[in-house]
Amino acid sequence: MRTVIMVVLLSFIGAGVLSAQNVQEARVFPLFREKLLFIEGRVDNLKSREGFSTRDRLRGLLSKFVASMPLDIYFNDGFHLPAQVSENGYFRATTPIRTGVNSLKIRSGDTVLFTHDFQIPSKVDFIMVSDIDDTVMLSEVTNKAKLVWNSLWKNFDKRSAIPGTPELYRRLATGESILGNPVIIYLTGSPAFMSKYLQGFFKKCEFPMGTIITKSSIKSSKQHDHKGEWLKHLTAIYPGKPFLLFGDSGEHDPEIYTTFAESCKAPVLGVIINHVKPTKENNQKLERCRTRLNALKIPFLIWDKEKDLKAATEKAWFTN
Repeated sequence: MRTVIMVVLLSFIGAGVLSAQNVQEARVFPLFREKLLFIEGRVDNLKSREGFSTRDRLRGLLSKFVASMPLDIYFNDGFHLPAQVSENGYFRATTPIRTGVNSLKIRSGDTVLFTHDFQIPSKVDFIMVSDIDDTVMLSEVTNKAKLVWNSLWKNFDKRSAIPGTPELYRRLATGESILGNPVIIYLTGSPAFMSKYLQGFFKKCEFPMGTIITKSSIKSSKQHDHKGEWLKHLTAIYPGKPFLLFGDSGEHDPEIYTTFAESCKAPVLGVIINHVKPTKENNQKLERCRTRLNALKIPFLIWDKEKDLKAATEKAWFTN
């Protein structure tokens, strides 16, 4: 039976997966102290596609990273930045910082491998880090079968945003809250081949532009290690800047964020958790996190209704 399933899967995906190049994900980080943009990503051996279809995502499961090839990055103002892919498939480049709304295209010869829109504030006051599955996008992470179905078989335009989150995130992105201007990071345990799909979802639901950070593959580090390590890395990129952390109770976000707050790597403005798993054991875990965060005098908001999220955040961040 397993052999039959693999034959059907491979036939659905199609042949020729080893004959081209594709940028699965590109990340743009504004480095305000250095007045630079830092751009990084990885290149795989698939033909470049939009990444929105089920076929694209299934092909991503079979991809391997390519090594040692030149790339070209073109910005919307016509600036051209050459880049080189390393032996392990990574490329990295820097360019003078650009504020406002921008876009870039990553090309190999005449082929566009990746497009990315991004927005850089003129200054940064805090770092807003948000999980994706069941934090801003309904994914049903507590049911693994439904999570896989939603991620691999359901097109992004059929996915639903968690009510209240697009509006809240847009308000925070404008800098109208008492917190100031954020750099927005979407930090997820999803693999890199989901990046274009997630971009499509964010655009469809009108979430503010931000940098999407995924895992390099399904088999790479555990979610706890992945998110914890990236939070630590972000404190090095943005030294001294406070963090506002959004997640859900379906897996490990509360524990990850609480441990990060206790590490004192950076100030934490608050931890906001969408409560999607109201079991006795899960409730106890949240209360333990609350006790630990209360000891640090860090606000801890647990919500499961849009009206509660709106009321609490309006009082905390938008009312002087």
